[in-house]
Amino acid sequence: MSTPNIPCPRCKKPLALHQVSGKILCKNCDYIPIDRTAYKIALISGVDMTSEMHPDKLRGVRIHRPGTVHSRALAAYNTGEDCLKKGENAKALEAFTRALDAQPDLIDAHLQVARLSDDPLTKVQHINSVLEYIPKQEDAFRMALVLMGALSEQEAARTLHYNDPALQHVEYTNTQTQANLCPICGGRMSVAERSAKIKCPFCGHEQTMPKAVVSSDGAGLSMALIKRKAQPVKWVIGSRILHCKQCGAQRTIPARKLTERCPFCNTPQVVVKDALNSFQQPEGVVPFAITREQAGAAIKEALQKTMERIKGFFDNRKIARATLEGVYLPFWVFDASVAVHGNRSDGRGRASFPDWVEDTLYCAVNTPARELTQKLDTYDLSALLPYEPRLLADYPAELYTIDYDQASIEARPLIAQVSKDRYDLIEFNTVRDQRGEEQMVEVYLRDKTVLFQEMTFQLVLLPVWIAALVEVDGDVRPALVNGQNAQVVLGRAQKPNANP
Repeated sequence: MSTPNIPCPRCKKPLALHQVSGKILCKNCDYIPIDRTAYKIALISGVDMTSEMHPDKLRGVRIHRPGTVHSRALAAYNTGEDCLKKGENAKALEAFTRALDAQPDLIDAHLQVARLSDDPLTKVQHINSVLEYIPKQEDAFRMALVLMGALSEQEAARTLHYNDPALQHVEYTNTQTQANLCPICGGRMSVAERSAKIKCPFCGHEQTMPKAVVSSDGAGLSMALIKRKAQPVKWVIGSRILHCKQCGAQRTIPARKLTERCPFCNTPQVVVKDALNSFQQPEGVVPFAITREQAGAAIKEALQKTMERIKGFFDNRKIARATLEGVYLPFWVFDASVAVHGNRSDGRGRASFPDWVEDTLYCAVNTPARELTQKLDTYDLSALLPYEPRLLADYPAELYTIDYDQASIEARPLIAQVSKDRYDLIEFNTVRDQRGEEQMVEVYLRDKTVLFQEMTFQLVLLPVWIAALVEVDGDVRPALVNGQNAQVVLGRAQKPNANP
């Protein structure tokens, strides 16, 4: 009997049945379905029951772990569902309340009471009870968003998994921009790299930069994903139309550009929003602290290091010419609450440790190459300034092309590896050897898995110097320089027409 290929609803990779724990999970992104019964039947028996998992077709306790529901609580819960079928909501509410009296941690009953109760305080209390047991429970999140006014009932209905937003491709959309010009003389403003000032080099007018008070909390990923699904349409933009307020010229720019200079009057402009609200603004910016000269010197120093000189013995690595451009690249910053599970090396069963991983960076564009941007991980995010367009007066900026939903999937293995590395050596035990002498024994955590409990995210712009080094033999070598601390990342040299 063949096992059906059941895709993970989060990353679309096949779900698997863990042979030891019996859990259904996705080995790619660590997703564990809340409603596991149909998945388990499918993976064990080869009969795909997941098509029956539409909410209208489900009956009985679905969220609470099978086999842990007390008989009295289950009987009361089933009575409540029977009353719901008959339209007797008051009796159903009473039955679900009895189920909670018999078993206070029955999550399904908390959800039903929250749905049926007319009292907002009662709804909040039971929603909070669900989220205490399962921090990412989607039904509870959905009801909480409706109560807070963040979603309407109609929008909440669209967040069910069978109502994904429709992709709409638009070739052009109008755009609102802000010009980085001096309010006194109309000259181009500039950001002073060593002082907290935005200054006009023509008339000397200064503006104070905002204080570094960007919140590090970020937005909750689970709630953001639900709100995203509530939208009927997800826009895919081809180009944006910019209308220069200084000279009246109109032109189109690629959708990935956050800043652009008018080709007619040279006015620097920053995209604030478009007519479809198809993107979100960054929340913070780390200003450039490394000049072009310093970035070039850092690259030269990196090329002179021992390993680079050894590589040069086999290839002609001498640089004939180079380009160097400063740009703000968009990064998603993820924080995650996780739990690390594994087997103890001393044979004393399994162990579990809570962990909190902060400031995992994921570049939100595909160019420069991921293998380079992933190594730019030494930014000090305590220097983040609250985002505003005037901070982009000196350097161009890119708009994200990888949204937070896809980025969160790609970032999970990075976060998981950080947490696994922290919990390698977990303790020292004192044991006696055959002669009765005490010895210290290291205890390690083996066969580690990481379960994600919640993630938060924010979008920031980070300073990067992008270099293209053309060698005398014609090979082109990419290089990146951290615009905050001069960290250098060197790529591999290749022919200009070679595939990376």
